[in-house]
Amino acid sequence: MLLAVATAWPQSAVKIRGIVVDAASGEPLPGANVQASGTAFGAATGANGRFEIESLLNGEYILRISFIGYEAQEKRVLVRDDEPAFVLARLRPTVIRLRGVEVAGERQQHGNADGAVLLTRENIERAQVDNLGELLKSVGGLQVVDDGGKKTIQIRGARANQTLVLLDGVKLNDPITGEVDLSQTPLHNVESVEIIKGGAAEYGDGALGGLIRITTLKGGAAQQTISGGAGSFGYRSIQAGMNRQWRTFDLTAGGQEIDDDRRFSYRYFNPTAVELSSQRQNADVHSRSLYARLGYAAGDHAAALKLQSYSSDRGTPGQVFYWTPYARIESQRRAVLFNYDFNRRQWRLRADGGRTWQATENKNLRPEIEQSPFGSTPEFHFKSRLQSDDLNLLLQHLTAPWLRTALGVEIRQLRYRDENLYVVNSSAIGDARDRSFGLFIKQEYSYRRNELRFAATPILRYDAATLVSESNRRYENQLNPGLRLFLSRGSQRQFYLRAEADRAFRMPTFADLFYQDFRVQGKADLAPEKSRNLECAVGARWFGFLNAHFDAAFFQNKIEDMIFWRLGSFEFFRPYNTDAELRGGEYSLQLSTPSNRLGLELFYSHLKALNKNDNQTLHDKMLPYRPGNSYKVSLHFSGEQWGGSAALRGVGRRFITEANTKAMPPYTVLDVNAEWSMRLRFVDLQWRLAVFNVLDERYEILRDMPLPGREWRFGLAIKVKAGS
Repeated sequence: MLLAVATAWPQSAVKIRGIVVDAASGEPLPGANVQASGTAFGAATGANGRFEIESLLNGEYILRISFIGYEAQEKRVLVRDDEPAFVLARLRPTVIRLRGVEVAGERQQHGNADGAVLLTRENIERAQVDNLGELLKSVGGLQVVDDGGKKTIQIRGARANQTLVLLDGVKLNDPITGEVDLSQTPLHNVESVEIIKGGAAEYGDGALGGLIRITTLKGGAAQQTISGGAGSFGYRSIQAGMNRQWRTFDLTAGGQEIDDDRRFSYRYFNPTAVELSSQRQNADVHSRSLYARLGYAAGDHAAALKLQSYSSDRGTPGQVFYWTPYARIESQRRAVLFNYDFNRRQWRLRADGGRTWQATENKNLRPEIEQSPFGSTPEFHFKSRLQSDDLNLLLQHLTAPWLRTALGVEIRQLRYRDENLYVVNSSAIGDARDRSFGLFIKQEYSYRRNELRFAATPILRYDAATLVSESNRRYENQLNPGLRLFLSRGSQRQFYLRAEADRAFRMPTFADLFYQDFRVQGKADLAPEKSRNLECAVGARWFGFLNAHFDAAFFQNKIEDMIFWRLGSFEFFRPYNTDAELRGGEYSLQLSTPSNRLGLELFYSHLKALNKNDNQTLHDKMLPYRPGNSYKVSLHFSGEQWGGSAALRGVGRRFITEANTKAMPPYTVLDVNAEWSMRLRFVDLQWRLAVFNVLDERYEILRDMPLPGREWRFGLAIKVKAGS
């Protein structure tokens, strides 16, 4: 079935659906013309103002929406395998001479029929946050692990290093820890963020627990933007950006600088149970990021060259009783990326790749007279450098009315070197290299008759990797299949079932295999982590005077040879292989008006993250820092000038020991924000106010790592159209 190839492939499933209305009255506009630019596909709206477009390949399209007597509009739409994209267009009469275009889309935080979550630029701006870690806090099924500085992710109980993070197709995961510090992923240049929960065979090494795919900004309407913000705990930010277009070329550039002192008061109990107060210090962050993109699009071809730069200097305060008041981390990341897209008839070819440089300096050097109240902490000072070269090729072909085929190739070469500046001529890993190759084939078999649709998507992926560190060499190969099934009935009122079975894996990191330092030893013979992920879900969608989407998903992720670091014999810290099982359920309900002026989202999850270690003391115990249940509620509203949202998230208790003898209490956090916009002749002004942790909850996600209480931020953005 996987190798079947036919000769023609028009896709029959609906890929884009939407509604066109009068911006003033909200009445539907029958007979409006909707055209996907650069293709022969389009549609006309019916009597209810609705339209559907079929037979589009995956990718991004520009919809041109026009109607006699109204201003034409253009809307960028992302087409994916599963659920049709929804577009709401509000057309304004031409007699009202307003600059610019207003197009509103469905709130993209809604879960799609495959369980994925898509956050658009609209969601990012509405959240009023600066980095990816802050943005993902409100997404159901995700837990952002925050120590007051570094932010990592858990998806359905999977660890941060079991989640693959891609930036424009390039892997961001650290080769030492396997994690990604989401606080060092700025959002000012991000177009969208897609989250896939559960193992994903299609994406190879690292996507054992889930995938986060980040897409940076593309060329848009010609304008300049400058914004700034200030807030509590010494927060300050400034951001600027611009877009330009010249016939077939477009240029996008921007930058952001953030200073955040993060000094706040907190209370704690000392070892004799006496409550004390203190001030959190050395949790400050200073960062700067720059971004530029030069794009080209003509006919069947589109290409882009992207330059990215990020640098930060931040403190690492440590735990309450183990302060590290002088520990600092300086990071620099530079990247040159490219992508090319060719789309003609039944064929589409996409190429992504580039080179990334990264340097990190981690130090804890005490002054001669130390003033730490809890005694000395060990001194250290080391540097690491990383260079990675990536190339990803994807070929898609419309094979038959009921079949489409995708073939992908991924090649990566990584070079790493570290040095210990505190101990002369010493290093923990030294020189290390990773050469990896991935090949996958994916097909979708679909059947559609009237309002019934069935789709089956088999996937097969092969990966090979060679890891080398001085005298150590490790070769590994993996073969991982996957299968997704989807059945739905109805259009305006749709009911669906989906099921998925995947095998995924994660290679041990350089630290797992090669790290050698005082009382810390890696193991070169560690087995890779392997998972068997099963998921089934039932859901319903209803479009009418109130749009609704309900989804209930049940999952089981069995992980074989999960890697744990433990303190073992002779006081050595070493990694070990063990087994684990993650299972649970997620329930979500989204309600919104057709114009998306008002929306409500409810989410609840329960999780059993079980240790399957043979040790009787640990067997079937909950893995540390995995909440047994969590809930998230969000409400948003928008008008012509006003808008705002509120997000409430609650997390149950989490065990902090493998034997489940101690636990951290549950917590609830409420965030609210509001914005007011004013349009002058040539300028758009937006005032924004956000208050985080409105209830002033005093809580910790990690033990003895206090987080700030109530926090506020105020911002102003000015947008000027080019040529005005």
